[in-house]
Parts: sequence; C-alpha cells; structure tokens
Amino acid sequence: MDVESQSRTTFTMDEVAKLLKNKRVMLNTLKLNGFYLPKDSFMNMQFLKKFLVGKKRLLKIGNQTIFPDVPVIDELKAGPVWAQLKQDPEICLYFPDCVIKDSARTPPRRYMFHIFANVRREEFGKMLTDVSRLR
Repeated sequence: MDVESQSRTTFTMDEVAKLLKNKRVMLNTLKLNGFYLPKDSFMNMQFLKKFLVGKKRLLKIGNQTIFPDVPVIDELKAGPVWAQLKQDPEICLYFPDCVIKDSARTPPRRYMFHIFANVRREEFGKMLTDVSRLR
C-alpha cells in the first residue's frame, strides 16, 4: 500500500460538522482511525480542515509504516534537515502552512523524521547511510 492511499480518508458530512466544532474531538477521532499525529499543540485547526478537504495529508498507520529512531547528532539536527525537507511539495502536505512559511519554526523532530522516512523512504535511507559514513 503506498503512502498516498494510506493518507486519505473520507468522512460523512455529519462527522465533518462534529469534528470541526472541537479540535480535541477531531484529533482523537483521527487517532482512533489509525492516523499518526504529532503533539496536539503542533496541529492547528487550519491544517485539520485542509486535511478533511484533501489539501493536506496525515500518515495512516499500516503494515508498511515505519517509525525509525533517528540518532541525535549534529548531522541530523532538525533545523538544517527541515530547511531541505520543506522544499519538497509532497513532504509539505504533512505539515501546517505556518511551519512551512516561518523560517524560524521547525516541526517536532520525531514527527518530521517519521514523515520523511515514510514519504521518501529511499532518500531517508540514503541520508542515514551518508551520515553513518561520515562518522
């Protein structure tokens, strides 16, 4: 199953109306339906509304989903990695616009690397291989 088919879902109009009333209800509903989410404080309602209309994506947890532990080393600092990742339009679909546009903000490190690992699996593997060769 590819990432695109994992990241889309459909809701009835009643479900959408209920979800739009309360961020907490929306986040819990998405988690219960198998979507991978970062800290609640990172997700904003604008992102969640765009997800519901298909303009943003969330990672659907499935058999092919990976959650690698990325070592905390200088070569893998969130800021520089994010500066490169946010140039990729497909990666940006998984992040709120405010984080993409604000050069001073970075997403949660763990969430960023998990999205990278699942959306761009080959590039992620190459990055880890290159970093391990440098050390």
